[in-house]
Amino acid sequence: MSRLFFSLTLVFAFAMTLSAQEIRLNPPLFALLINDAVIKELKVTAEQQEQLKGVLGDFIQEINGQKRIVIQGGTDIDSLEADSLKVLNEKQTKRLREAWLQVNGAMAITDAKLAKDLSITEEQTKKATEAIQKMNQSMRDAFRAGGEQEEITAKVKQLRAE
Repeated sequence: MSRLFFSLTLVFAFAMTLSAQEIRLNPPLFALLINDAVIKELKVTAEQQEQLKGVLGDFIQEINGQKRIVIQGGTDIDSLEADSLKVLNEKQTKRLREAWLQVNGAMAITDAKLAKDLSITEEQTKKATEAIQKMNQSMRDAFRAGGEQEEITAKVKQLRAE
């Protein structure tokens, strides 16, 4: 799971550029659908995988031997997510949401839908967002400093724990 998180962090810390869209602190649900372990866990059929490839194919890139979702500004992420979720059945979608919560941990509370579902106030969301943005800046600094992947991963874990 930590390798998955590290991959998602890299994708959304550096590759995602949003223009006039809302800045997202968490990757969308569909970002997990390129991970082989998630595909296996959800029991995604070969037919569903082909459908997902049709929806997400333009956004999947292989970087250093790992699949990544790369989103450019102007992309309607909500529509992309809705189209991706249409491919899955109800049970798969429920488990995907659970996996998404696992991956995002406490950062998930900044997600507008989850915040609404949990009755999190705007003030609470604002405080959490500020803390996460500070953490994200520290993560970017750690990535820029370079070093071995294991060192960077350890630093990212430490920042998330804080």
